[in-house]
Formats: sequence, structure tokens, C-alpha cells
Amino acid sequence: MHGNFDRKAHRALLLSLSFFLLTVMLLLLIFLLSSPLAIGRILTVDDDYDGDDDGDMADFPAIGDALDEAEDGDIIRVHSGTYYETLTINRSIALIGNGSGETIIDGKFHGTIVTIAADRVNISGFHIRNSGETWPFAGIAIDSNRPCSDLNITKNIISSTHYGLHISGSRDSVIEGNTCLDNTVYGIYLHDVTNSVVSNNSCTGNEFGIRLWLSTGNVLENNTCSRNDDGISLLDARNNTLLGNSCLHNSNRGILVETSENFLHYSNGTMVRNNICNENGDGIRGIRSGYNDYLENECNFNRQSGIVIDSGSYSEIRNNTCDSNANGTGISLISARFIEIADNECSTNKKGISALSSESVWVWNSVCSENRRHGIVVDYSKNFFILENECAGNGRSGIASTDSNFLEIGNNSCMMNSQFGIELHYGNDQLIESNSLFNNTNGGIYLLSCVGNRVLKNNCSYGTYGILMRFWDEDEFTRNSHILAGNEFEGNGWDIEVDLARSDQDTGGTSSLAEIFGSEFVYCCLPLIVTVLLILYVVDRARSKSRKKGVSSYTGSSPDTSPMIGSPPHPSPTSSSTPSPTSFPPPTSSPTPLPSTGPEYDSPTSPQSPLFTGSTPPPNEITEAYYEETVPVEEDKEEIVPGTIHEHGVGPADGGMGNDTHDKDMADGISVEWQKISVDDIEERGQDDDEEEEEEEGPGLDTLADDIPYDGTPEELTQLDKPIERVHSWHRISTDVEVRKGKDRK
Repeated sequence: MHGNFDRKAHRALLLSLSFFLLTVMLLLLIFLLSSPLAIGRILTVDDDYDGDDDGDMADFPAIGDALDEAEDGDIIRVHSGTYYETLTINRSIALIGNGSGETIIDGKFHGTIVTIAADRVNISGFHIRNSGETWPFAGIAIDSNRPCSDLNITKNIISSTHYGLHISGSRDSVIEGNTCLDNTVYGIYLHDVTNSVVSNNSCTGNEFGIRLWLSTGNVLENNTCSRNDDGISLLDARNNTLLGNSCLHNSNRGILVETSENFLHYSNGTMVRNNICNENGDGIRGIRSGYNDYLENECNFNRQSGIVIDSGSYSEIRNNTCDSNANGTGISLISARFIEIADNECSTNKKGISALSSESVWVWNSVCSENRRHGIVVDYSKNFFILENECAGNGRSGIASTDSNFLEIGNNSCMMNSQFGIELHYGNDQLIESNSLFNNTNGGIYLLSCVGNRVLKNNCSYGTYGILMRFWDEDEFTRNSHILAGNEFEGNGWDIEVDLARSDQDTGGTSSLAEIFGSEFVYCCLPLIVTVLLILYVVDRARSKSRKKGVSSYTGSSPDTSPMIGSPPHPSPTSSSTPSPTSFPPPTSSPTPLPSTGPEYDSPTSPQSPLFTGSTPPPNEITEAYYEETVPVEEDKEEIVPGTIHEHGVGPADGGMGNDTHDKDMADGISVEWQKISVDDIEERGQDDDEEEEEEEGPGLDTLADDIPYDGTPEELTQLDKPIERVHSWHRISTDVEVRKGKDRK
């Protein structure tokens, strides 16, 4: 009995305690729900409100009146209408309009229209217009003395202001769905903003669409910036992300990532991904910034270039499409270093990928085709790796370089280019390996005055030349190392051509004179220089003619087709059909001029070989070098031996070589002697030439031998008044050749 009583008392006590706790919690909930900080009041504004209690559905006639009465957490709803006010929000409230097309706040061109001076402010649904017209006035701005955070500014139209939306010193804010139209300077301007999101905004007709300055860790996503000077620009900003934005029809840049000179390399760590930057000046441009990633962007139809990195470093450019940029380059590097360019498509531009004064760059697995000039061009740079790219159908060469050192060019496919597959001018230590070079008009590889070439395992087929190497003279050729091995050839005019003592017929670079010196030089100074040179040329020719004594032209040759002394002889169209010591049968076809080659030549031809009329020497076989020399006739030699053409060069009809005279045409104390020499003799001959060229040359000796086409056998020589002392030489070699340095380059 006693135990039952204790259990009932205990149960009653627990029930009473539970009821008490439930009552306390209910009272606390009622208190919290009634607190203005938790739910706030809803205040209404209507510009038609007259203050009478006659059923008006509003509390205030002006937004400023509602703000004066508002407390933290209140919601102010503004009915449709036009409100001529300038406002300051110093409470954590929500200011909600009836829609940006119906609720207008007009500043009447005085000051900033809406100033925010509190955290957790929400502004939405207004058309805000006509601020003051000078700095620092804006449509919406944060009080410069009171940094704010947790702002939500959404679905507004801001127009005809100096700064559309000026957010400074904020963090953790959202700026979304706004339209910033025809503002004097900025559509949206973020200064010292951190960890905020700017998304789905439209900025049109401003100087800058969206501008970030000294801001960190923000995301700009799915914004549209069109018809501004710059679409989206970052200045001295770090670790921001630009994702999925559309920047179209901007006059300067679609996206600009820039570091000022006072904050060198401050704009680092920017991710620029999946943006569309079409029909701007430049699609994307980085200036003095580093550690950025430019990924999966579309930069087409820009007036200048698709992507430009100017003085940037440590960046990756990958999977971008940069096509049809009419006057510039798909991807361009200027004074850049440590850049990786991979998996990009750069076609139908002026140039596909270009680099100027840059170093330590990797270009690989990209498509650079059908550009008006070169597919890939590297000028005045070093330490480049150009690997596994496709360069086809370009207006000049597939891959080209000028004055660049330490290049590795491997496993590229360069086909159907209008000049060469690979063209290098004045570079050192080039490795050209395992490239496929087919159907290029001028040939597979062209090296002009390059040093330390290693040309290995390339397939150079179906061009005028397989490999063409040009040097200023024998000394330049012999004192440097050139290694050619394992290359394959098929269907070329000449497989390997080593051309000595050539004048540089090209500009020596990959740019036109207008690009190098400027259009003012080309159109003003250049004609004057050409005129002076022509006058000097005419005077020189007149002096040369006055020194002539009985010099006649070749039999049957017109003045503009006669070969010059020191050139390999070619047959006269009017030569007799009966062979004689001084007359040989005419060729079966007229000679074809040797084409000019180089970056500035656009219409090459394919001549017949001047040395090989039979089969081309097989790959990997060293052929013989020949030396042409004009010497005085010794009186005791009278025998005339007719010459002939062999597949390995020029020699006597019986094929004999050595010290015998192979072709000698008696002509009053002058003869031409063809002698066989080895490659090792070239340096010694070249040194002798340097001494002889100091003496006075005979008339008409400035034309070089390889400038005159040769297809046939020697014909009658002209009569001269004294022995010729000029020496010209050329050499033809096959695949495996190594000539070691004779002396250091000065």
C-alpha cells in the first residue's frame, strides 16, 4: 500500500515538472516571434499616399520616410511609381520594389542615389537612374567609412549613373541578376571585396562592364558584358574565378587580367574558364600577371587576337578555341615565361600561335591550320618545346622561327603549307626530330644561317626541297656543327640542298617591314632609300661598262637571261645541235628560275635540280662535293674535254676525276676548271677566298651562281681582258653528314 502511494506521487511530480517546462518554452517562443529582430515589420510605400485614413494601402508616401521609421529586420515594400529621392540605408532591412520596370528611384543627377551603411541589406526590384555625373557618385554604393558584409543586391536596373554599382570593403555578398546599362564608367565595380558572388548580371554600354580591383576570392559567373570598352577586367586582384561569362562586342578586351606596375604579379591565381569572348578587340588578355589558368574558353572573330599573355608567367592555356581572329593571333605570348599551351585550336587567324621575346614555353597537341601566315611562329625567344602539333594549310610555313635558340621541335605534322613545313632563321642549337612534313610547296625544312642543327628522323616528302640549308659563306658552314641523320625523302625536287654564298633574299624574319618599322617608314622613308640605291646602281653600272674591254655576252643569250661569270654554265637556246669543244646541244626544256624562299615569299615554284638529272642519291649516303673555280689558262694545255652531267655532280664525259681539267674552253687566256674536292677541303678553300676577294673584281660578278638556273652542259665562255679571281663554291650532300667546327664563331 505504501509502495503504490510513492509511485503515484512520483508520477504526479514528473507531470507537473513537464507542464512547467512546456509553459516556459511556449512563452519563450511567443517572445521570440513577437521580437522585431526576428520577424520584423512590413512597411509599405506608395507615391500616391496622401496621409489620410481613407483606405490607402500604404504606410508612407516616400521611401526615405519608411527608412526613418525602420528597425533591423524590417521589410519595406515599395509600390509602383517614380520616387525622386536619394537614400541612405543604415539598418539591416530589405528594400523590395514592385519590379524594375515599374518601381523607379530617380536621383535627378545629384549625388549617389542609394548608399548602404549597414550589414545584411537586401535591395531588389528597382530601376535606379540619374546619379551625379562625376566621381564618386553611383546608383548603389557602400559608405566609404563603413565596410559592409552579407549584402544581397538582386534584379535591379541601374542606368545613367557614373558608377552603376560600387561595392567597396564588402565580404560574403551576392550581386545577382542586375542590369547595368549606359553608365559613364563602370557597370559593376568591386573594390576590396572578398568571398562574394557576382552572377547572371548584364552590363552593356559602359566603359567597363565589371571591374574588380584589389579583390580576393570572388566568383564571377554567367555574366553578360557587351558593347563596353572592356567586358570584365581584374586589376591587382587575386584568386578569383571567372566562369561561364559571355563577353561580346567590346571595343578593347572581352576579359582583362592585369597587374599594375606598383603591384607586380599581384593578379595571380585567376581561373578563367568556359567563357565566351567573341567579336572584341582581344578576346582575353593577361598583363603582368601569373599563376593563372585559361581553360576551355571560346575566343573567336576578335579584331586582334584570341588570347594574349603580355609579360605573364607560370600560366596554363589549355583546351581553348581561338579561330578567325582576323588581324592577330589565336594565342599570342609577349615577353612571357613558363607557359604551357596545350590542346588548343587556333585556325583561320593571321597566325595560329605566336611568341615574341619569351622563354621556357611548351606548345603541344594543338591544331594551327589554315592561318594566313604561319601556324606556329617563335621570334627572339629561347627554350621552346613545340611537340605533337598539327600545322596544315597555312599561308606561309607550318612552324617558323627567327633569332630563337634552344628549340626542340618534335613529332609535329606540317602538311600542305605554302612555304615550308618548318622554317628557322638565325637560331642556335635546334633539335628537329621525328616530324612529318608532306606536300609543303617549298619543302620540308628550311634553315637559314642556323648553328648547331640536329635534324633527325624527319620525313620530308613531296616538296621542292626535302631539307634546304643556307649559309652566308663556306666559313660559316664549316666552322659549325650540323648533324643530319635518319631522315626520309620521297618525291622532292632535291632531297638535301646546302646553299653557300647566298644573299639573304628574305627579310630575315617572320614579320613584314610595316610590322617591324611601322607604316610611316614603309610609305615615307623606304621609297627615298630605294631611289638612292637605284641611282648608285646606275652609276656603278656606268663605271663598270667604262672598264670593259671586249667583253661579249654568251652566244644566243639575251641580256636578261645571260648567266654571270662565276655561275654554273647553262646552254644557250641558239647553240648548235652538233657538239663541239665550245658548243653543246641545247636543253630539252627551258630552265625554270630558282624560287625565292623564306617567310615573306608566297608563290614558290619548283625548278629542276641544277646538279642531279638522274636519280636522287639514296638516303644515308654521302655524296661528293664540287668546287667551281675560274683560273688563268696555262699555255701548255690545249686539249678541250667536253663536259657532261652525272648524277653526283659535274664531271668529264668519261667519269674520271682527280686533278685533270674536266671542262676547259679556250678564250684568250681564260678557262673554267671543275675540280672534285672533299668536304674537309672546304674550310681551307674558304680561307683562300677571303684573301682573293680583297682584290678588285671584274665586271658583273655580283650575281651568285645559284641565282642562275642550270639545266644542261657548259657552252662557250665570254672573252675577258684579264683572269677572273673570284671563287664561288657550292655543295650537295645527302642524308648523313657531320661537319665539325673548324674554329669558333666570332
